[in-house]
Amino acid sequence: MRPEERDYAYLEDLLRLARETVQRTDERPPAMGFDDPFFLGWLESRFIKMGEAVRRLSSATRERHAHVPWQDVIDLRNVLAHRYDDIHHDTLIVIPGRDVPRLIAQLEPIVAALPPPD
Repeated sequence: MRPEERDYAYLEDLLRLARETVQRTDERPPAMGFDDPFFLGWLESRFIKMGEAVRRLSSATRERHAHVPWQDVIDLRNVLAHRYDDIHHDTLIVIPGRDVPRLIAQLEPIVAALPPPD
């Protein structure tokens, strides 16, 4: 698979994960709260996968779309994967409503402009 084909796949995965994160968070009944360990674990897993997709993008793609906060996504992944004691769940639960919709808005035109792999 050529680098641009891999990047297309990673960007599609990232966009799908971001959309799912917002959707599932929005669908969560308020009565359930956000302190549920299963939900928090699921959310952490989503962010780790998103960071991994970004980490695997070519530097050319990240540079071409420098307006996207690639490093922020990778940094969140690194904290969740390697610095477990530094996780603040009260901060983590606001990311799907505050930051992920902006990421989706930045990714959609990028993915739409890419030719699908052969």
